[in-house]
Amino acid sequence: MQMTQRDIPQSVTIVSQQRMEDQQLQTLGEVMENTLGISKSQADSDRALYYSRGFQIDNYMVDGIPTYFESRWNLGDALSDMALFERVEVVRGATGLMTGTGNPSAAINMVRKHATSREFKGDVSAEYGSWNKERYVADLQSPLTEDGKIRARIVGGYQNNDSWLDRYNSEKTFFSGIVDADLGDLTMLSAGYEYQRIDVNSPTWGGLPRWEY
Repeated sequence: MQMTQRDIPQSVTIVSQQRMEDQQLQTLGEVMENTLGISKSQADSDRALYYSRGFQIDNYMVDGIPTYFESRWNLGDALSDMALFERVEVVRGATGLMTGTGNPSAAINMVRKHATSREFKGDVSAEYGSWNKERYVADLQSPLTEDGKIRARIVGGYQNNDSWLDRYNSEKTFFSGIVDADLGDLTMLSAGYEYQRIDVNSPTWGGLPRWEY
């Protein structure tokens, strides 16, 4: 729906790319933890449930398209890496008018990074932190035609980190490729592919160790 945020008769929060960079919000879970009206229930070291208005959130979308999400296996959407997305839109309350489903909690829409530049543009970053954390991200985009009406963008990254938990390690690889083509002044065709893989060693998985050595 082509409406300004002021005209939407619901509680809406938009977390921009600039804010995610400023606050170092690198996963969707971290974005929701810093969003007004969202609460969190932590199950163990990696799994968490998110709630709004007393109901669990399970309505996740990518570019406005609903995605299937099995909440009891919460290891996908909430851990999505924000390096692949331009912004996150959160609409609290029932959103049946826009999404076709009447979930009373909230709807989370992740807007992918599109190829917006008509000239070659790139950004590469590296990060090192506590618990042996290392993170590398590359973001490149380029026109595929001389007039720039067909453009491509690829974003890829790798992250590895330990934790304050003994023997814990997390390794993450993510990639996104998208091609945008201008079909007219108001029409654009997009085709893209996204891949994310997270391997976690020694998570707590719902309990506590019985002894320590």
